[in-house]
Amino acid sequence: IPKRVTLTNYGTIQVMGGSFVNNGTYVDYGKTVDENGDIVNIIEGSGDFPNNWFVTVSYGNGAADTVYRIVKGEDFILPDAPSKPGYIFLGWRCGQDTFGAGDMVDIISNAAFQAVWANMPDISPSEPDEPVEPVEFPFTDVSEADWYYDAVYYVWANGVMEGVEADEFAPNSPLTRAMVWAMLARLDGVEVSGDGWVAAAQEWAVESGVSDGTDPTGYITREQLVTMLWRCKGSPAVEFELTAPDAGEISDWALEAMRLAAATGLIEGDEFGNLTPTATSTRAQAATFMLRFGK
Repeated sequence: IPKRVTLTNYGTIQVMGGSFVNNGTYVDYGKTVDENGDIVNIIEGSGDFPNNWFVTVSYGNGAADTVYRIVKGEDFILPDAPSKPGYIFLGWRCGQDTFGAGDMVDIISNAAFQAVWANMPDISPSEPDEPVEPVEFPFTDVSEADWYYDAVYYVWANGVMEGVEADEFAPNSPLTRAMVWAMLARLDGVEVSGDGWVAAAQEWAVESGVSDGTDPTGYITREQLVTMLWRCKGSPAVEFELTAPDAGEISDWALEAMRLAAATGLIEGDEFGNLTPTATSTRAQAATFMLRFGK
């Protein structure tokens, strides 16, 4: 058991994916019970894990915390997105930073990551102007019970977003800046498809003033996505006070965009009111942004 982790009587703690259970008899580290029932030392001196860091992951959904032992100098890959009924997973928060599921993080000390959750949005799908022939929804990894179903259906039905495969949408995966350029270009009526879709989307984004066109393969953050949507609206100014606890984390260039997004309900805070501006946006979240933006 790692140093500073206490296993109480009848307690259980998960460590590195496993668990240790104490069935009622507590014996301190380095001690045992002899045949007479007396507690005796079995080692002398003291020790630590000088070549390791310990990373605690707290899920916030009732599941037990997990403690990982990381060799110093090695990166840590954050767990996949957990689930919590009635909430959306926004990312893993450590201190002032928020990371996406599956992100690789450089660990330089003992660290703790806490799941960040937001209430599911109340989204009503738009009614089509004219009846259309029903088309079978292709994505097997998105069901009608998912909070993002209406948003994914909207972007698919309107040709704004495509799946990563013919039958796979990958709602919890991150998306790149180029993907967002393509989505916005399609909303603007530009044909973006085929092998040259990245170049076409990049050209549109630069000419439209939506983006500088750099880092097309980089994962997009929530504040970057909101800023691109804001520029599509003509970069309007709005009088609105950002009261989110993490408002100070918003980049200067994204402040006006985040003000408008918060004022209009385009972006919502998590269960603690945080906007998590630097968190990587998932494909499901991006689809939700597009649905709200299109209304």
